[in-house]
Amino acid sequence: MIYDPTEHPLLETHKLMIGSIVPRPIAFVSTLSKDGFENLAPFSYFNGICSNPPSIMFCPARRGYDGKTKDTLNNIRDTEEFAVNIVSEDFAEQMVSTSTDFEPEVNEFEVSGNWLFKYRSFLPLTILPFLFYCILVPIGIHYHKILLYTGL
Repeated sequence: MIYDPTEHPLLETHKLMIGSIVPRPIAFVSTLSKDGFENLAPFSYFNGICSNPPSIMFCPARRGYDGKTKDTLNNIRDTEEFAVNIVSEDFAEQMVSTSTDFEPEVNEFEVSGNWLFKYRSFLPLTILPFLFYCILVPIGIHYHKILLYTGL
């Protein structure tokens, strides 16, 4: 099959990507805004990229309907901190409940009913059992509407 994304709507291409690249880990990213608002959101494009130094990456694509950046990306740009929680089947339903584009003031931890845990007092909130606490590495690859950010 030859698939030319320029000949198909973005939503169709997105569905093809997330449906054919499997298994696909999901980053459940928690951030804290500069104004103190807690944010939690899932991202399909996530992976480990290096062991030395330990590094991960995820791609917080722009919102498809208006092209604006998502709260998660805005928070990471402002604070340079985030936590990536590893999604298990046990809380897949709660994760899905946070995938809506809420206003920045909405606390997705409350929406999902997840328990909060502060790794340190000033770091992003997270959920257990497993997380990667990350500090933004100032590498951003900007291609069209794609943003790739890495964290150590």
